[in-house]
Amino acid sequence: MKSPIKSILINPARSLSRRKIKGGTTIPAGYPAEAYNYLEPGLDLNEYLVGKGKRNNRCTWAVHSGMTGAGIDIGDLLVFDISLKPTKDRIGLYWYEDEFTLRRAVPTEGGLELVSPNPEVKPINVGEDEVVECQGVLTHAVKKYSVYNNNYAGLPENAGTYLEKGIDYVKYLVNRWQFTFYFWANGVSMTGDNIDTGDLLIVDSMEEPHPDSICLFVVDRQYTLKRIEYHGYKTWLVSSNPAIPPIEIKKGDELGRWGVLTAVVKKYI
Repeated sequence: MKSPIKSILINPARSLSRRKIKGGTTIPAGYPAEAYNYLEPGLDLNEYLVGKGKRNNRCTWAVHSGMTGAGIDIGDLLVFDISLKPTKDRIGLYWYEDEFTLRRAVPTEGGLELVSPNPEVKPINVGEDEVVECQGVLTHAVKKYSVYNNNYAGLPENAGTYLEKGIDYVKYLVNRWQFTFYFWANGVSMTGDNIDTGDLLIVDSMEEPHPDSICLFVVDRQYTLKRIEYHGYKTWLVSSNPAIPPIEIKKGDELGRWGVLTAVVKKYI
């Protein structure tokens, strides 16, 4: 009989898209770097997020503070491998007091301590006579943007459809094939948005930006990932790390918005 807890997790769709998006160079989430032509082959997002273990792939959304931390925010789509064993270095999805929680399992003399990646969440002490099952080990977290910072504290409206039919990560992340590209983040200037070196960036060159959108700009033929702000007659490209000064766009500088950041994929294993 299928576990009622595991059935809450979303399976991959029976038939997954195999279409690749175009790839480019590393994008500094900091100071600009030379904008090269696309250097990498296309990327299949389903292959990247599912890998070869489709039967072991599951996902769900982070819906409360016990599922946040380690670069994860409420609203992020969390991807798991149910075949992997939890360790103190891996983040596992546990069922505790009738809800999911993300934890690292640390053995203790009296049993087990489940430590949250969110430092504001107290550890859970599990005695030797208690049973806590790990539902899966975290492999990726997906941040999908529409109006940035418009986070929701629950499942999206179409979560039921995904539960019924399964998820196709390509269709979940890509709206316009011919205008969607991937890059890799490098640097610390966007760490305030939980964007770190090595993260996969999904950029739509035709997306309409919102006032708070993170965009990929080209400044004098150099890429940089920033927000844009206008102060009087001055234009600034601003990071989310207060230690990184903004870039003032001066008269004569060539500034272009290459595209809008629509998603970030963080890898944990």
